[in-house]
Amino acid sequence: GRDADARTDIWAFGAVLYEMATGKRAFSGATQATVIASIMHLAPPPVTEAQPALPAALDRIIKRALHKDPEERWQSARDLLIELRELTASAPPPL
Repeated sequence: GRDADARTDIWAFGAVLYEMATGKRAFSGATQATVIASIMHLAPPPVTEAQPALPAALDRIIKRALHKDPEERWQSARDLLIELRELTASAPPPL
């Protein structure tokens, strides 16, 4: 019910990132109403539950992007980018 701002885009990015990481939607339901209720009241399962090999730091980043309170999300895409760069810089090289 609030005005959309950059933090709304960060939430949407978090939802897409969650789906990319797990192969599942962050919020689901049988009807539009249950999906909305899920978004409003539930937190998605940790990404590491669906993909145990993923770093816990990615789960933390996604959880913050999907926080219900916009004040608790990343305040800008740049802040989120910095965290993602730090995560990839600390990742082991691919095999």
